[in-house]
Amino acid sequence: MRECHWLVDALVTYINHALDVGKCEDKVKAARWKVSLGPACRRPDPCPCPQSMENAVCVLRNMSYRLYDEMPPSALQRLEGRGRRDLAGAPPGEMVGCFTPQSRWLSELPLTAEALTFAEVSKDPKGLEWLWSPQIVGQYNRLLQRCELNLHTMEAAAGALQNITAGDRSWAGVLSRLALEQERILNPPLDHVHTADHHQLRSLTGLIRNLSRNAQNKDEMSTKVVSHLIEKLLGSVGEKLPSTEVLVNIIAVLNNLVVGSPIATRDLLLDSEKSSQAASRLLANVWQYNKLYRDFQAVCAEPKAGRNPGAGHGTQGEGHRNHVQQAAKRPV
Repeated sequence: MRECHWLVDALVTYINHALDVGKCEDKVKAARWKVSLGPACRRPDPCPCPQSMENAVCVLRNMSYRLYDEMPPSALQRLEGRGRRDLAGAPPGEMVGCFTPQSRWLSELPLTAEALTFAEVSKDPKGLEWLWSPQIVGQYNRLLQRCELNLHTMEAAAGALQNITAGDRSWAGVLSRLALEQERILNPPLDHVHTADHHQLRSLTGLIRNLSRNAQNKDEMSTKVVSHLIEKLLGSVGEKLPSTEVLVNIIAVLNNLVVGSPIATRDLLLDSEKSSQAASRLLANVWQYNKLYRDFQAVCAEPKAGRNPGAGHGTQGEGHRNHVQQAAKRPV
């Protein structure tokens, strides 16, 4: 599906146009479409077409799932920069995708194979190249900022970003840092993280987890993130505890930041009362399952070697569940 001729280009163009004209939340209807239900029943009513904006973003999200594992080997080799020895930059004055040579973020990249690869990949993406292009990060950011009503579209955009920033590949780290430093992408996810919807929370916290893993300035990220996540762990009276996946993501984010930032540690200490309440609430909810007492005792009796919960390969999203066929669920 990723290699279907002009499909990805059409989706990206459609989404960009909808964003440009301010229709990113419209549930489009084709007023001129007529439907015929057979010779005995003809209806002149306009037939509503699918929620096209939402579908377009969902398809991009599905196609970005496990992208680095399934992309053409030649493309992956190009992104990883293997075999590069000539590290000369782009010709003077040449545009680098949506960034000029004077772009502050681009100028701060070290003159390495990574910087040269960024310059090449940013220029004129075509077909499935859009799926990992730096330009697509800006499009997803615009969706996160503007989709206040259509939360499914917002969730799909967050899930697509989660997919392309997941894993140990160097390009996932490049896109993560681009999202944080150039696109300033943290505010929209943090604004939405207080939602009670499990699916949205899973995508949003998964994205934040990937960003925290790849962030270069963890101090700056800590000042924006820690208080929001502690409040989500603590919750409010009568609020249901977040799902296991969301809790794992939140704890991994806090761990990633504490490991790399004294500011995160300080904020946790200053907020120690809330942190303790959140931890005790979590343990109380876990302990209510009587049938699991034996399992709890076994875990406590045989502690395993410590492991960084933020380490590993980052979190990968999955296909969107609405209107389009869901991507196969596979272990990540």
